[in-house]
Amino acid sequence: MMPLQASLKPLTDIASLETVWRDVETRADRAFFLSWTWIGSWLETFAEAPTLIEVTDSSGRIIGLGVFCEARETRKKIIRAKQLRL
Repeated sequence: MMPLQASLKPLTDIASLETVWRDVETRADRAFFLSWTWIGSWLETFAEAPTLIEVTDSSGRIIGLGVFCEARETRKKIIRAKQLRL
């Protein structure tokens, strides 16, 4: 089993993420809702202050990407919860 590394960083440049995302996408067995067509549109429309998680293998090649966004939810009309949604 090869060691993997994950890093979290603020996502500030959506345009440069597209190139990386599309590269990973070509190597993945993925659903439409994980494609750049969907993710790129979602980021431009809804995401506020997203955080990028990037997973690399031992050679430094990016093998996984994800985007976290903060959300707030009120449960049972009184409990406020902060969430990180992937």
